[in-house]
Amino acid sequence: MTAGVLTTVKVCDLSLLAHIGISRDEIDHRQPIIVSVFLIFRSDIILDIDSTVDYRKVVTIAERLAENHIPLIETFAYRLASKCIEFPIVNEVSVKIEKPFALPRGKAGVEIHFKRADYK
Repeated sequence: MTAGVLTTVKVCDLSLLAHIGISRDEIDHRQPIIVSVFLIFRSDIILDIDSTVDYRKVVTIAERLAENHIPLIETFAYRLASKCIEFPIVNEVSVKIEKPFALPRGKAGVEIHFKRADYK
């Protein structure tokens, strides 16, 4: 593959009910989170699904993570990014998680960014 163009595959504003939280009232209840993922890679013209990242796979990964208790949204974001950087063509991944009811008058959230070279 030549240098190609920079391509970003996105999953935006995916609403999930997740086992997230550290306080007693959060641990036994699913609560909403909003997940956005940006997968960046270089590509030539994309003519088939094998030349890109299937965003449905990203959704499946996020849904599976939401099934198990994860205390912090930072941990959720890290685990999701760790799985996404494993897609062979992905060079960078950004994951944003928002927790809409974490604050009385606003949302709490986190955003992380991985580059393949930085990932260990």
